[in-house]
Amino acid sequence: GLGWGVVLGALLHAAVQVPFVAREGMLPFVTFRIRWCLLARIGRLSLPRTLALSMNQLVFLLFTALAAGVGTGAIAVLQFSFNLLSVPLAIVGVSYSVAAFPTLARLYAGGKRHQFFTQIYTALRHILLWTIPIAVLVIILRAQIVRVVLGSGAFDWADTRLTAAALALFVFSLPAQSATLLLVRGLYAAGNTRVPLLAGGIAGVVAIFSALGLQELWRENLGLQAALAHFLRVEGLPGTNVLLLPLAFSIGAVVHAGILAAYFAVHFGTRHYAAAPAATALRALMAALAGGAAGYALLGIMDDVVDINTFFGIFTQGLVAGVGGVATTVGTLFLLKSQEVVEASRALSGKLWRQKPILPEQES
Repeated sequence: GLGWGVVLGALLHAAVQVPFVAREGMLPFVTFRIRWCLLARIGRLSLPRTLALSMNQLVFLLFTALAAGVGTGAIAVLQFSFNLLSVPLAIVGVSYSVAAFPTLARLYAGGKRHQFFTQIYTALRHILLWTIPIAVLVIILRAQIVRVVLGSGAFDWADTRLTAAALALFVFSLPAQSATLLLVRGLYAAGNTRVPLLAGGIAGVVAIFSALGLQELWRENLGLQAALAHFLRVEGLPGTNVLLLPLAFSIGAVVHAGILAAYFAVHFGTRHYAAAPAATALRALMAALAGGAAGYALLGIMDDVVDINTFFGIFTQGLVAGVGGVATTVGTLFLLKSQEVVEASRALSGKLWRQKPILPEQES
């Protein structure tokens, strides 16, 4: 059933594109006139892009192989936590980057470089504004999220703690991964597919060697084991060395975003555009810390109010803490006079409270 659901979803995803393709006159047809120069150009652009897009999957495949040597359940912990990371990554990072791509391509093709870079860094500001608070709140509420989503059947409290710790290490790089999606599509819009491939390759190598190096350090340094276990609250659990894999993955993700940001700054000379995203990131971090503190405090309060050994109790605890954390974060952003949150609130209110135009009275 799951397999056929995937097939049906893929067919529907393709079918929804058909009306637009037909309207634009781009439906495929049989021809014996092959334009080899155009075909070669498509190959030069698409091959590096295909490899770059699959780089994360290749790295994660190698990480899965490393997890297989850790012990029973390690692959499940790695996969479950990565799946949970994919939700905010898709909602924020993928949404902004995909939505911005047509505009970026049109601006670059029209030679409007200033508008092109302005669009990129405007989208980057909004990505940082949302992903930094989301990352902090997910780290605070990680156990509640994992327990509500996965905590049933044979998935016990020990599995919850280990998966929650892995999720915290994965989500640490959420802003970097989301920024990477945008910057990569900015380079694609500029017709550059080699730099994303090179940057992804370097980041993948860094992630893999970080995983191997951390595992070696883990075996030799008992202090590292104790510190990481205490910080992530997984003391006494077997198989905690699987947490080195999401940590290494996040290191590679941060390196990936750093390489792309440095390329934009050096090659395109966009250093002066980076001031606004940096200021936004600072405001987002301050608001995220305030929201995280509020969420953490509410977790402790709700711990005495509800029975966290039941689904309803753990769900209510996480919901109240999450709502309080989000409200504190948004309120702090308003106090900090964040331009991005004002723009988002105006856009949202315009969608929700859209009014019909008042027509002039007709003369009798």
